[in-house]
Amino acid sequence: MNTKGLHYYLTRIENDHVAMRSRRQTLDDVKALLDDNDVAIDRGLGVLHANGSLKLIETTDQGFVETIVQARWLN
Repeated sequence: MNTKGLHYYLTRIENDHVAMRSRRQTLDDVKALLDDNDVAIDRGLGVLHANGSLKLIETTDQGFVETIVQARWLN
């Protein structure tokens, strides 16, 4: 898939509070995030590009961290 023209955005929610609002990411940032969360990069990018978004949820001692990655085409 040609990803030229795609922009990636990341939102982070910690225990129902937005910790980071829609920050733009590079493709390399997204790949590193997938790798850090033990998600196969090809599979994670495939889901992200097919659905337009991907949600990663991590349970911590303090609750949970939800990371939402979105892929949007430039108009």
